[in-house]
Amino acid sequence: MPIYDYTCDRCHRLVERKEPADAQPPTCVCGARMRRLLSVGLTARLRGKGFYSTDSSGKNEVYK
Repeated sequence: MPIYDYTCDRCHRLVERKEPADAQPPTCVCGARMRRLLSVGLTARLRGKGFYSTDSSGKNEVYK
């Protein structure tokens, strides 16, 4: 089930909820309806030949 962020236009409370995509927006504790925020989240796992050697060598290098 996806996780959605909601905000209240009245009191600016931010809430995170795990619910189905077709769920109705929650009601805030102040009584106003909340609206869903557009959020971009990506969970990715880099697997396969080449990722370690090119993207994450494990060295603690400082870039200047």
